[in-house]
Amino acid sequence: MSKPLHQRVVPSTFTLLLHDYLESCGAASEQVLGQARPSVDPEERGQVNVEQWEVLLRRAGEHLDDRYIGLRLGEMVQAKHLGVVGHLLLASQDFGAALTRLEQYQRLIFDAVPMTRRETDTAIEMVWDISEFRTGVLVGETGFATMVQFCRSLMQGDSNPHSVDFAHPPPDDIRPFEEFFRCPVKFLCSEPILRVDYELLSRPLRKTDAALEQLLEQHAQRLLDRLPKQEEVVMQV
Repeated sequence: MSKPLHQRVVPSTFTLLLHDYLESCGAASEQVLGQARPSVDPEERGQVNVEQWEVLLRRAGEHLDDRYIGLRLGEMVQAKHLGVVGHLLLASQDFGAALTRLEQYQRLIFDAVPMTRRETDTAIEMVWDISEFRTGVLVGETGFATMVQFCRSLMQGDSNPHSVDFAHPPPDDIRPFEEFFRCPVKFLCSEPILRVDYELLSRPLRKTDAALEQLLEQHAQRLLDRLPKQEEVVMQV
């Protein structure tokens, strides 16, 4: 039996979000970031190391003098920034199906640390294991913000997390986080966690396409199978 061998990368389509945001602010994104705008690749072969992703986020934040750039990026995320996973979530029948697919294919949009799903009495927890590797502050904030906002865009009606836990220290002012997530937000926690209420699972999505859903899932599974794994015996050693 094999286990995922996380490459600690994000797809280049995700960095396209940063280029789009900088340009919406009137900045020359390629000049600010020192790299070319990524092209959309159906095979999603382009990757950026998460440490370099943190550098790019910090560089953009400093240029715009904005400590909360991760939240700004979340506000404008679209399916194209998440590649095949974004389109697959759009084609799901309800939020429960979308959440299951997010858990299954999350390596295609964030292949850095393992994510697991836990069920408690009060909420479903999406937990990231940082016991062996921690991403930068802005990487974590951007990841949570884009995930929450994209899920909001999928569902009919109001939808907010139950609560959000970050493992890193808080900024000077946490109010922008509370205003963005619209739920309790804590920092300096033992592990990063996004919690959602059970009642959201049956919430229908704005758009569904069963035929497209099947094609996208086949494509996503093929991309996932291509990612590196390591044999169980290696893990044991």
